[in-house]
Amino acid sequence: MMLPVLQNTLPAADAMRILAAVFAAAGSIPGDIHIVDADAPGTADSLRKRWFSAVRDRHWILHLRSSSLLPLLLSAVIVCMCLVTGGYALGRRLRTSGNAADTDLSHAGISAAEDIQAVVDDLPEAQVRQTVGAPRVIAEGNCGEHAVFTLTEDGTLSVTGSGSVGVTREWDYHGLLNGEDQSIFQLEPLAPYKDTVRQLIIGEGITEIGYAAMYGIKSLEHVSLPESCTVIRNGAFWGCESLTEFVFPSGVQMIADCVLKQCYALKRIVVSEAAKELCGEAFSQCHSLEEIIFCGDNLHTIWSAAFCDTYSLQQLHLPPHVSRLTTYAFTKIGCTVLDLSALTEVVMEQDVFESCPNLQTLILPDSMEIIPESLVTDCNCLTSVVIGKNTKTIGSRAFGTAPLTEITIPASVICIEPGAFNGLTQLAAIHVEDGNRVYSDINGILYSNNNTRIHTYPRNRSESAYLLPESVRIIGKFAFSGNRHLTTVIALDDITVLEQYAFYNLPNFSKLYLQGSLPLSRDDRAVQNCPKLTTVPWSE
Repeated sequence: MMLPVLQNTLPAADAMRILAAVFAAAGSIPGDIHIVDADAPGTADSLRKRWFSAVRDRHWILHLRSSSLLPLLLSAVIVCMCLVTGGYALGRRLRTSGNAADTDLSHAGISAAEDIQAVVDDLPEAQVRQTVGAPRVIAEGNCGEHAVFTLTEDGTLSVTGSGSVGVTREWDYHGLLNGEDQSIFQLEPLAPYKDTVRQLIIGEGITEIGYAAMYGIKSLEHVSLPESCTVIRNGAFWGCESLTEFVFPSGVQMIADCVLKQCYALKRIVVSEAAKELCGEAFSQCHSLEEIIFCGDNLHTIWSAAFCDTYSLQQLHLPPHVSRLTTYAFTKIGCTVLDLSALTEVVMEQDVFESCPNLQTLILPDSMEIIPESLVTDCNCLTSVVIGKNTKTIGSRAFGTAPLTEITIPASVICIEPGAFNGLTQLAAIHVEDGNRVYSDINGILYSNNNTRIHTYPRNRSESAYLLPESVRIIGKFAFSGNRHLTTVIALDDITVLEQYAFYNLPNFSKLYLQGSLPLSRDDRAVQNCPKLTTVPWSE
């Protein structure tokens, strides 16, 4: 019905130009197609001339009448549109299925996109990886009894299967210290590529990362572990120097010895909610560590040197149920403030806080009943300590040589061992809270037993002479120790007991006046290392 309209409205010359354009769009070179109007004058002679030249030059000649131009043009346009639409659909299907350039499908007799997809689905997995343009596999093999690995050229190490990953059967700490490789890179297919691995992806089904399994992968930047992994053995990621973050799967109950030791770039660690123990040197020498997040509150023990040399760690918030801090648990940690007041029930061993170069404030929990001997050692910036309100005992040299200038004893304390504050060279005052039944202070000097016994004369008191209260009958062990200003001590009433080292290491002490009778009990070592004291009352 439309053809008469087209024939009446479209000039033949224009129709021929459009038809020529259609052929050109289909891939013909301009000049190869000659469209001749058979109804035009002189067409017969022109056709004879063009025929011979067309045969010689291999050109196409279309001999058409004007009446057939438009139907042919319409047919050509429709065919062209079908070809374009079909090609677009086929292209989309091929792009969705992947780049099949490496697979010769021409021999399969494929004529439609559905057939192409069917062939791809039937290919082996390894061939599909290559077919769709995935990174080339450069090494693969076994890395456990039921675990296999694949390493691709982009540095991705993928592990799939089940059970444990690793080849080392025993924990060899000293061997690792000496640089011995105990990782899965002992395996021949992997050995040449240890310095190329950038990403580790452990598949679901793997339950354990073995001893030192990923030791010393210095280029490793990212680790992804499945929830099926519940055991990560000692030294598993020791020496992975490029790691910046590590997340333990939620079911891991023990953060093992040296598990992330010497991960120098590591900034953030997320500890699993099931974790109960943080073992020795777990995060040791993670120099860039800034944040540790504890997801659960099951953690109860922190072992020796767990945070050793974590100088960038400024804050640490422990779960409330941590009940044991072992020796050197916080050695060389970078925090300026350690607030442990949230711990509900905890026991600390000696030297828990050792060589913390930035530590300024230490807040001990109320639940802590015993401050052990040498709890703090070599924390040379510590200027403030808050003792918990339920503390009962303070051990000898409890705070080491910290530059504390004053300290407050809670009302709960019933025992302060002799020499508890001996190392505090900057201590000028000791205060005792009201209500304490055993201890008191007089003008910043510590006394016990209703002021009958002088316990501690602070090492940095500035007076040169001191007059003992009349109530004093006992000069306790280390009562006067280490003060550089004191030259004279006077007792107007009887002193009945003079304990061992009562006057100890006093470089300027030169006069001791006992106005009453001589002590009934005096230790032969009551005066020691006082070079300027030439005469004592009982020596005459």
